[in-house]
Amino acid sequence: MKKFLAAVAVVLCLAACQNDNGGDKFKTSTVAAFAGGVFYVEITANLTTGYSWNITNAENLQYVKLTSVENITKKSDDKAVGQPSVQRFDFSVNPGTSGKTEVLKFAYFRPWETGVAPLEQKTYTVNIQ
Repeated sequence: MKKFLAAVAVVLCLAACQNDNGGDKFKTSTVAAFAGGVFYVEITANLTTGYSWNITNAENLQYVKLTSVENITKKSDDKAVGQPSVQRFDFSVNPGTSGKTEVLKFAYFRPWETGVAPLEQKTYTVNIQ
């Protein structure tokens, strides 16, 4: 029951932190998560153009673990290039990490382009309770 309530609290926090810039959540913001729980970050992308969000510091995370990435295409009859999508990054939080802080860094780029700066970058601070 405790894990269920923790998951509900994280989902409510995610819904409350949504902003108006294209549906992106937690843009350069703070995320609250529970030790031993799970949370996710959703970021709007245009996957049909080749750009995608990538977490750039996954190997250096100490208290959270990236468990999956899902690309969600919004339902539409129009399949044009530039069709908005959402990338969902799911994370689990290590047990016993209450009071710790983790920083997630994301970059928006085309993976096959080398030597090109990311089009955009985002940083999210995760406060573990």
